[in-house]
Amino acid sequence: MPDNNYISTLVKFDKSGPVPLAIKLDNRRIDIDRITYRWVTHRGAYAVYHFSAVLSSKLPVKLTFDSGNLKWNIENLVET
Repeated sequence: MPDNNYISTLVKFDKSGPVPLAIKLDNRRIDIDRITYRWVTHRGAYAVYHFSAVLSSKLPVKLTFDSGNLKWNIENLVET
């Protein structure tokens, strides 16, 4: 996992906001198989979008997108 936890993410947008489709780790693309839960919190005036997801490798991951700094972050990834 990157030291700063910021990642490159392929995203689409729907009426609820951003939806991650894939992430890039160690210079390789990993597709997101499905989003299992999503919710929004706020940091001041900015929305923070949270996603529980399952990667194509079947690993669970928690991602966040901070609309204040426009960065995606891996909050939790269990690598085996």
